[in-house]
Amino acid sequence: MDERLNLVRKAVRRKPGAFELLMEQEKEYLYKMAFLYCREEQMALDTVAETVAKAYVGISKLKKPEYFRTWLTRILINEALRAKERSGNWLPWEAAELQKENSMAPVREYSREEIMDLRNALQRLPEDFRELVLMKYFYEFSIKEISQITGSSEGAVRTRLCRIRKLLKKDLEGPDRQEPAPMSRPLPGKTK
Repeated sequence: MDERLNLVRKAVRRKPGAFELLMEQEKEYLYKMAFLYCREEQMALDTVAETVAKAYVGISKLKKPEYFRTWLTRILINEALRAKERSGNWLPWEAAELQKENSMAPVREYSREEIMDLRNALQRLPEDFRELVLMKYFYEFSIKEISQITGSSEGAVRTRLCRIRKLLKKDLEGPDRQEPAPMSRPLPGKTK
């Protein structure tokens, strides 16, 4: 780990070859993460390329080299979400739908109204909460993996997920749920 931290520090100081070596070490991880978000090979490869480019430009601004992977993962997630939004075919529950199709167990069918209610409730959550929901319930990351990606402690991740579940439950069961709050941005694939 000490060697890796030294390599990150060299990359931050723009030492020749350091950034390239870091990216060589991270390429498999980056592709797997991008594919988890994008679910399409070409989009995942494009996302990795964008991530590497943005990381190269911004690495000198990295304040804490020990959080390099967290910083890099954050860039990748943002790029993957942008790519999915640009493609116009992203739905927050698509991973769950894929799992449902591949499962032999009986699955409760949800009405179009219930799906829209959930979608609206998710959109009303702060962006960082939505990302936690996606990582935990749609992409099935473990608490430990989410902790590493976000740079938060496992306890903090558990607490946030508990808070999110309570917020969603209150929102979905509350009397004012019929009137969705205005969204800060359009849903992926939708225009205003």
